[in-house]
Amino acid sequence: MPDPAPAPTARCTVLPASARDPDGWLEREVEIRRSRFLTYLGRVEDEAQAREMVAVLRRRHHDARHVCSAFVLGPARDRMRSSDDGEPAGTAGVPMLEAVLQRETAPGRTDLTDVCAVVVRWFGGIKLGAGGLVRAYSDSVSGALDAAPLRTRSRLALLAVEAPHTDAGRWENELR
Repeated sequence: MPDPAPAPTARCTVLPASARDPDGWLEREVEIRRSRFLTYLGRVEDEAQAREMVAVLRRRHHDARHVCSAFVLGPARDRMRSSDDGEPAGTAGVPMLEAVLQRETAPGRTDLTDVCAVVVRWFGGIKLGAGGLVRAYSDSVSGALDAAPLRTRSRLALLAVEAPHTDAGRWENELR
């Protein structure tokens, strides 16, 4: 009796078939204990574009005390950065980044990518404390994400595989 045909051995890394990102740029302002938080949220193609956006906003709002930022890039969300810009360590950039990373774009889906969030802060004279800063920056970005129109980008791939007719079903199943 002949040995059964071996199972297909081709393996590949599978990235998400689709991802969500902001559709355009959004601006949203909140006031918390007399401090103004102006949030900008939008889509960026790469790290250079994200850094340029931060630089543009820093020049535009040169009178602001802090211009904090966070961005997530790539279909696998593997490139991310955040900046506290003078706020106590971990109280601005990281909460902003977490707000983006944990955002559900659909029930059970956290696939928001290619997004840059910048929060410009003018100090209002009342110290918020570390916990207050974390909540303020996180809530500022979350509020902007609530208001932001999102779009879905799907990644399509065309594969051509040559296989004997007897193995075609197995290959088709493996490639799905």
